[in-house]
Amino acid sequence: MNQCKLTKSEKLRLRLNINTEEDAIQYVGKKCKKLSGKPFKSRIWENTIKGVGILTGNDGKEKIAFSFIEDDSLVSCKMVYITN
Repeated sequence: MNQCKLTKSEKLRLRLNINTEEDAIQYVGKKCKKLSGKPFKSRIWENTIKGVGILTGNDGKEKIAFSFIEDDSLVSCKMVYITN
């Protein structure tokens, strides 16, 4: 199943402004999708946010990330948008 791609302006509008873990906690329990239009590791297009954690990127920098009920993976908060 192919999802609709977001335009560049839609991605900028939907991007979450999260700078601290406290900012991210308000989204626990909400549904989200990836800005890239790709599915999550669970192969589902929309996941439910379970918690907040820290992810170390390939560049060595720590990033605030969401964990999910469906697959327990971590995805940077900057890579998702809220759908509900």
